[in-house]
Amino acid sequence: MLLVDDTITNVALPTIGRELHFSVANLSWVVNAYLLTFGGLLLVGGRLADRFGPRRVFAVSLAGFAAASALCGIAPSSGVLVGARALQGIFGALLSPSALALLLAASPAPAERRRALAIWAGLLGLGAATGLLAGGALDTDVAAAAGHRDSGVTRAMYVGATAGTTGRLNTLLAS
Repeated sequence: MLLVDDTITNVALPTIGRELHFSVANLSWVVNAYLLTFGGLLLVGGRLADRFGPRRVFAVSLAGFAAASALCGIAPSSGVLVGARALQGIFGALLSPSALALLLAASPAPAERRRALAIWAGLLGLGAATGLLAGGALDTDVAAAAGHRDSGVTRAMYVGATAGTTGRLNTLLAS
């Protein structure tokens, strides 16, 4: 989910820049706000998962990530979008280590653990590729089919894709 989100955003940057009137120099902050907070707080996320339990941290960070994604979709200005992307990075930094801790706890045997980690790694690659394809489709085909190019359709679809993924992950966690 985290890589899907980032690659969709990268593909949609030209549209985001036009819709929210970003300067070329400031457009990179849409990506950088996420990456800096995510990378800077990843270890903190792992520590919080150790302290408060990975299931609790996962649930809170998943809800926070979804809320930040919704805020990205309705952002009325460039400043709000950059702030929402920073929030996504914060919640993503909490989400990633807690998800991995849950995966490892569910796979105690060495063979199961290796298989689970291999699937995890494969899904990361799939997420990156899916994000590129979904970003292109959301940015061009869906918006053009709806007859819009600059009315927030791209961002609304982006929120819908993130919310759908989030809902599915929440269902998997509960089972």
